[in-house]
Amino acid sequence: MLRGGVNDCKIKWEFLIGNSIDSSPILAKNGTIYLGSSNKNLYAINPDGSVKWFFKSGEIIECKPSIGKDGTIYFGSDKVYAINPDGTEKWRFDTKKAIVSDFTIFEDILYVTSLDGHLYAINPDGTEKWRFKTKKAIYATPIVSEDGTIYVGSNDNYLYAINPDGTEKWRFKTNDSITSAASIGKDGTIYFGSDKVYAINPDGTEKWRFKTGKRIESSPVIGNTDTIYFGSYDGHLYAINPDGTEKWNFETGSWIIATPAIDENGTIYFGTRNGKFYALFN
Repeated sequence: MLRGGVNDCKIKWEFLIGNSIDSSPILAKNGTIYLGSSNKNLYAINPDGSVKWFFKSGEIIECKPSIGKDGTIYFGSDKVYAINPDGTEKWRFDTKKAIVSDFTIFEDILYVTSLDGHLYAINPDGTEKWRFKTKKAIYATPIVSEDGTIYVGSNDNYLYAINPDGTEKWRFKTNDSITSAASIGKDGTIYFGSDKVYAINPDGTEKWRFKTGKRIESSPVIGNTDTIYFGSYDGHLYAINPDGTEKWNFETGSWIIATPAIDENGTIYFGTRNGKFYALFN
């Protein structure tokens, strides 16, 4: 139920799929919305809510689709799929196991992680550029720095820094799996969550670590003042200074798994496992 004052939120339209939706939508420049579903379909939805087309994959779709410069739509389920803007298949790329993480596109290369424990670099034509193997499944989304270094965490408890040619630059060990994406600060510091939140220098050495009551799956977000925000399974949202000291924390009483969002005014938005959604300001 929507509640409020004179500016109540109103439904523009709704689209019934009939299955759960775990994929985040992405909006194309022409207004088309792309969305995956547990019924294995990728949907292209017009701005008026009508179906433009849908494409059937081999498994449920949990990851957010990505859009290339040429309008190609990329998504993962049992394989990596590249779909033309008209809904026809451009190509598909086989991985040994399912894909649940979002993709990253950098200089036209598609970076994809899989539960088969590999990070794949895929060329725009669907051919493999290289693959990098870890010891366990990868749930985390890879991120790429300005110099082309790829950072990704694995369930083998390591954060990996990988060179643009697919060779290992360094690895950093934690005491638990890493299932969410890292974030990169203006100075190149890499922030990520696991058993703790870690700040790692670009050379792979530890800058600092911050311990919460339980593990962290929420990806750290860096605010305008370089404050680092993240949620924890201990039910708190934390604001951490760039030197690793605590600025403040906000208790919710429920797990915080999702990544917070920050607007231009510094308001922090996040949800909890018990269904509450918060907007906080400093």
